[in-house]
Amino acid sequence: MTKFPRRLVLGAAATAAMLAAVPAMAQAKKEVLGVAMPAATHSFMAGAVYWANEAKKDLEKANPNIR
Repeated sequence: MTKFPRRLVLGAAATAAMLAAVPAMAQAKKEVLGVAMPAATHSFMAGAVYWANEAKKDLEKANPNIR
């Protein structure tokens, strides 16, 4: 297995874990959700950072208790 698909699978698993935690967090008071990612020095990471920011916007719209 090459590194790119492995990273893609790990990223998808991390995203699924975060999305599974959203309903539980929405029941509490204002919660902070954070993601640690490397700097966008490569086009792959630049894309990942872009989509993470898009997901953040969508989550904040759908769940006003998440920051």
